[in-house]
Amino acid sequence: MQSAMTVGGVIGPLCGAIAAARLGFRASFVVGGLVLLGCGVLVRWGVPAGEAPAPRTVPMHARQWRETILVSLLVLGGSTQIFFLTSILPQVMTALGVAAEQTLEIGGIIIFASGAAAALGSMAAPRLAELLPERRLVAALFVGSSLSVAALAVAPGVWSYGTLRFLQVLFIAPVFPIVVARIAQTAGGEAIGVINAARIGASFIGPVMATSLLAAGSPVALYVLLALTGLACLPVSGMRAHVPRAQR
Repeated sequence: MQSAMTVGGVIGPLCGAIAAARLGFRASFVVGGLVLLGCGVLVRWGVPAGEAPAPRTVPMHARQWRETILVSLLVLGGSTQIFFLTSILPQVMTALGVAAEQTLEIGGIIIFASGAAAALGSMAAPRLAELLPERRLVAALFVGSSLSVAALAVAPGVWSYGTLRFLQVLFIAPVFPIVVARIAQTAGGEAIGVINAARIGASFIGPVMATSLLAAGSPVALYVLLALTGLACLPVSGMRAHVPRAQR
């Protein structure tokens, strides 16, 4: 589910841009409404009817809240590195020498590559978690993503920029299912709600930070700050989780 949210958050802007370019803005809103209606049909067809689940009788204790907060901070930092790009992509394309009439097409390719990287990274997460210790793996993924986003500052052209963006998302995407799995076996709906709130907050913080820094200075400052954001997650990723391992 976390992986689906990541992929949807990346490819959603691409689908909206294509619909707006081909059909117009008003028609794109109608398309969005039809997508939501389709989701409603899936719920009606696929979700069994029944009584609401019983409320949680045992409140989350301090240790569970601590781990929920740690996971939420990791999700917030990682998601910020994903959601920043769409808000500044037209300006980035111009700075890389892309002609105005090609901005939508090439920008769409980069967003599509980001979505593909998010899907591949999410699918690779279970295998990676089996091969490497969790704390070492998450730290390595954050370092790889931070180095990739910092390298965007020196990308010589649009295709090298797109390649670095692909690698950056490929690094950061496995973090979400790995860290959420840390508490998924023991945490309830409260914890999942907090984690998803962190992801939604990142979808706001990332674009606002990107547009503000780009308006006030050069893109280099933005990429450096995003890289530092990822590196700042390293101490959090190294904190030991006190959640018992699920039985297999």
